Amino acid sequence: MWDPNEEEFPLFLRSIYHATRDLLDAVEVECNVTGNTDALRISSQERLFHCLAMQFVEPADCLPKVAEPDKVDKENRKIYRFRAYVGEKQNLDVMRRIASLRVAESVYPASLRNGRLMIADKSGGSLGHLSFAEDELYYCLFPYMSAHMAQVRLTVKNVQRNKGNYLRHAKAEIEFLIRLNQEADNYRNPDMNKRIENILSDYRNQLRVAVYSGRL
Repeated sequence: MWDPNEEEFPLFLRSIYHATRDLLDAVEVECNVTGNTDALRISSQERLFHCLAMQFVEPADCLPKVAEPDKVDKENRKIYRFRAYVGEKQNLDVMRRIASLRVAESVYPASLRNGRLMIADKSGGSLGHLSFAEDELYYCLFPYMSAHMAQVRLTVKNVQRNKGNYLRHAKAEIEFLIRLNQEADNYRNPDMNKRIENILSDYRNQLRVAVYSGRL
């Protein structure tokens, strides 16, 4: 299991990346594939990476080692405060929505999957995914949200946009408040082995179809 006191998170992620690569390589050897599989690997590797990272990060053990609660409410629920942001440089619609945000305005969680929290404005328009400066926060916070053991409040703190005539980028700083339920201290991530097995099985089937069709 990853311990923040013993290993820097980027090194842990590097180990996870090598593990995903080795697992997919083993499936390719099993299927006797020798062609270029990069296009097929992308989705499987992303899903596999997320599952393996969750398998080796326990939020209840790690969060107290990487952050202090901002306060504790009268029901003894811990409240954490983090700086986050959303930004866009390509999708003009998303850039416009971010650029139109106002300080102190609330934004809202839209969906959470594969380690990404998509957020939206008050009209439901997508603002892209929320980002933290510290990657470990994704795996320390989002599992509580998936398990419905937390409530969050997202507030716009600052908005940056280019000053030219044409919008080329937009970025908003978001204050991320999360309140954990009392039972969160005892939370443990679900076992990922079955999901990992299914991802590898799906990839195996994709390879066999590609070989049969002559694409590999």
